[in-house]
Amino acid sequence: DLISGKTALASEPADTDEFLVSDAGTLKRIDYSLIKGSGKLKQVQFANFDSNTSITSINSQTATYLTDQITPSASSSKVEVIMDVTYQIASQDADGRYQAAWRIFRSINGGTYTGVYPENDDTNIAYGYDEQDNTYFQNHLGITFMDAPNTTNTVDYKLYVTLQEGNDINVGQNVYSQISLKEYLQND
Repeated sequence: DLISGKTALASEPADTDEFLVSDAGTLKRIDYSLIKGSGKLKQVQFANFDSNTSITSINSQTATYLTDQITPSASSSKVEVIMDVTYQIASQDADGRYQAAWRIFRSINGGTYTGVYPENDDTNIAYGYDEQDNTYFQNHLGITFMDAPNTTNTVDYKLYVTLQEGNDINVGQNVYSQISLKEYLQND
């Protein structure tokens, strides 16, 4: 018995430790560095809000209260951003048209906020019309994306919303909204 009586590993193998594998009946060796997993969860930041941001200006990208910060422990870390919010959009036009869009912005170390997701432009939250006066549309928005901030400085993520058509959009509706930030360490 080749393995019995041998010392068992008590910790994670070194990257240069080798394993034997059978490749269609041929024994081959492979370094642990080539088969180990990546993306260990390092930390989680979570914030709960019971607030409301009311936006009435057309085509003005407006910061909402939905924000949180994380300080990555390595510049190679990835940050998963998860936002969960309820909103209501209203239109009092005769044709009841409404339209709004969202985008996630990021600030590093207290610097200027810049759009990071989606990469190039806003994405519609709601678009439509109802052929009556005083149209109200309420829904839920869930956003998840992976970011690579390439820093060990504090990173702040914030939801911005643009009212494109209609009378107003209320982000939050005083219903709990949440943001989670998760740092994943990457293997070098």
